[in-house]
Amino acid sequence: MRRPVKILAFIFLHRKMNFSALFFPLVLLFFLFSSCDHSRLFEENKTLERSRWNKNEQLRFSVVVKDTTSHYNIFFNIRNEGNYPYSNLYLFSNVSSPAGVSITDTLDIALADSHGKWYGSGLGDLYFLQVSYKSDIRFPLTGVYTFNVSQGMRVNVLEGIRNFGIRVEKVKTENSGKKK
Repeated sequence: MRRPVKILAFIFLHRKMNFSALFFPLVLLFFLFSSCDHSRLFEENKTLERSRWNKNEQLRFSVVVKDTTSHYNIFFNIRNEGNYPYSNLYLFSNVSSPAGVSITDTLDIALADSHGKWYGSGLGDLYFLQVSYKSDIRFPLTGVYTFNVSQGMRVNVLEGIRNFGIRVEKVKTENSGKKK
């Protein structure tokens, strides 16, 4: 049983390999799989310990804005487990500007249809959904915008949400400079 492993190890270790023959394909693969996302200004996803979100736990995201002329889309990234007991997720969102002005929203996000089929993409027992929070907005000031998000599901500890995050991206434009 150990003999084939030893033979393979011997062949691999004692075979003379040209360094560049191995190095350059690996570098090429690295660049192919590390695509640049030029439209993204900010993206951060937080993991909830043991997939439990306490009603008093606020997830805080600090977004640095330097460009006040561009338009942006803001998304919420939600990763839920298949055993999440609800078809929706209520959220309380508070956004504070660098000047201290705050905007508070209450959101009801559908995670599954009326038959219990999860929206978004899934792998095994984990589902990912990216939902639009704000579209085509401009930040009026440069500086740090703080997003505080908490769950509003009327339970002390919400189980089944594994990750929650925010993505802020520039609105994509055509070559003419007009928005799509």
